Amino acid sequence: MRFQTKMSITYAVFILLVGVVISFIYYRYSVSQYRQTEEKNLEIAAQQAASQIDELIKPMEMRTQYILSDPKILEGIRFLASPPLGEANAGYLENARSTVQAGVLLDYVMNSFYRVVLFNQGGEVISSRAAPPELTQTTVDFERMPWLSDVDAAKGKPVLVGSHEDTWGLRSRPEVFSLIRAIQGRGMGYIEVQRTVASVAEAIALPKETLDVMVFLSNGELLYTNAQSGNAVAYYDALQEEAVFETEIGGKAELIAVSYSAYGAVVMVMESMSEIQSGSGYIVSITVGITAIFCFISMAFVVLASRFLTRPLRELRNVMGQTRLETLGNEITVTMSNNELEALRISYQNVLERLRESIIKEKQATILQLQAQFDLLQAQVNPHFLYNVLNVISQRGAENDDEVICDLCTSLASMLRYSTNTKQRYATIEQELRYLEQYFYLLKSRYKHKLSYSIDIHAGLYDQIIPKIVLQQIVENCVNHGFANAVDDMRVQISGYINDNRWVLLVRDNGQGISEAQLDEIRERIAEVKARIVRERAQVELEIGGMGLSNTYARLYLKFGDDLNFEIRNRENGVEVTISATIAEDRNEDV
Repeated sequence: MRFQTKMSITYAVFILLVGVVISFIYYRYSVSQYRQTEEKNLEIAAQQAASQIDELIKPMEMRTQYILSDPKILEGIRFLASPPLGEANAGYLENARSTVQAGVLLDYVMNSFYRVVLFNQGGEVISSRAAPPELTQTTVDFERMPWLSDVDAAKGKPVLVGSHEDTWGLRSRPEVFSLIRAIQGRGMGYIEVQRTVASVAEAIALPKETLDVMVFLSNGELLYTNAQSGNAVAYYDALQEEAVFETEIGGKAELIAVSYSAYGAVVMVMESMSEIQSGSGYIVSITVGITAIFCFISMAFVVLASRFLTRPLRELRNVMGQTRLETLGNEITVTMSNNELEALRISYQNVLERLRESIIKEKQATILQLQAQFDLLQAQVNPHFLYNVLNVISQRGAENDDEVICDLCTSLASMLRYSTNTKQRYATIEQELRYLEQYFYLLKSRYKHKLSYSIDIHAGLYDQIIPKIVLQQIVENCVNHGFANAVDDMRVQISGYINDNRWVLLVRDNGQGISEAQLDEIRERIAEVKARIVRERAQVELEIGGMGLSNTYARLYLKFGDDLNFEIRNRENGVEVTISATIAEDRNEDV
């Protein structure tokens, strides 16, 4: 899959996730805003309905105040409450009744209210609807008006009576609600102003047909509702302190707004949550549309941007595909659009340069390898010639009965054969000890009894692998340098043991030691050799040369690396060289 395709797919997934998250946030925000708008509209509708209820009740109260504020009507009411007996007073009684009747039979009253009734405990009834067809009862049925006890307790203040059947009609008894006021004074009676419940429906204008309204009095009595079904008591009991709240009544979730009129009426405007949710359905369509447009525009931008950004990569890929050995040194020219791609071009240019240098070094190494092979073949010729010479000397010694010369020639030939065997670069410590015995034999032939040596190696070290001629070089260094000015006996001790899963070899002499300046120089030389091995491991063996301690350390480090412990230090008498490494688990290495 191409990088541009991967990049487009990656960004497409990212854009889709971002689109989904943004859409979800937008949807939740829009639904929340819609819900808040619905709550606000519902609250306003409840407040308007409460104001409209006040507009219905206020004229009813004003009508009672008007009647009681007219002195003539009030005097007539008092006369009707306690009329004097006798036929002589019959005319005064009729005159009082006419005065009161005139007070309630006004065009304003007839046009504004369903009925205005003035009645007292003596059975006097005066109604604004005396003519047919709305005939009015002329007697008072107090048993059908249980609310009069509340009116008496109010002591002249108006009392609202909820929806009830008209108690005064003879032929028609519609549902009405009343405002009743007790006239202060003994037996003065009551004033009742009625409106039909239908007038409430006409007065309350709701902004939506899906809204329901319930109007309660302060005592929880239902005044009006347009709800087709529902338990009014349950709704009143569900009242909360909040102006707008959500509740579930009869398995139906509804949003309810509450407002209170100036006359204590409680107005509840309700809307079903299912209606609200269906009304917010358009938000889903808008959200999907916005998401689709966002994703389309974003993907178009990603495709164009990815083509623009990956153009330098395509150019660089073409350059890489056309790279040949003969063009490694050529300058790469690619139009780069940003620093990262420019850095990539520079890195590739550097890789080509290093590759060219590696090829040059490889060619040089090949030449050096050929030279080394030539030198190796030449070195194989020289030992062969020396073997023949030693055999001639050994034969002449045998002819002259000189066994010492024969033994010397045999030892020297054995040592040459061991040291010049280029097929094996490593040997076991046991093989090294056999080679070292031959070397000590030759040294004893030279120094006689002046030289003594001892070898004490733990048998567990015999099969450990080390570079060839390591011990012999160290012993030779002791003899040539440690005993340069010696007149006493020369003693060399070779010992070996195992310590904490490591093998240790010690070579000690009783010579004159090494000066501190020489010791520092040797350590610096060893440190330089180590640094060169780490830096140029492949060619170091060809460059170190010599057979001294530096050469010995170099061959040991190439074999054991940082696991090697190689120390040279002065003792009280002489010098001690320590060689140590971890015991190898697999000792069957090709030596």
